[in-house]
Amino acid sequence: MTIDELWLHIKHARLHHTTEEEMQWDLLQYFEARGIPCQREARLSDKERVDFLVGDIAVECKTKGPAGYVFRQVKRYLKHECVSGVILVTSYHMGLPEKVGGKKCLVVKVGQAWL
Repeated sequence: MTIDELWLHIKHARLHHTTEEEMQWDLLQYFEARGIPCQREARLSDKERVDFLVGDIAVECKTKGPAGYVFRQVKRYLKHECVSGVILVTSYHMGLPEKVGGKKCLVVKVGQAWL
């Protein structure tokens, strides 16, 4: 599955987003219901763990936190060779550059699927 295909799947998912745990649980259920294999809390290194790894695509859920912190976290994930791109799933308004280090970054704003 490409990062664009996965982004489209997540974009249409109705995820609760009061807490990150709620969002992660809903996303896990969404992946399982559609047969999308993923690793939950996937270790990228001794110090780095991403919410989901779908193939080589990192998926990170965020409901709060400073945008600068989130961007630094995404950049750290993208430094790993096993990660080809990142999808940030968020409940607040935040963007990412189209690419970081030559790797694609996409954002899903979860409230849109409820409209």
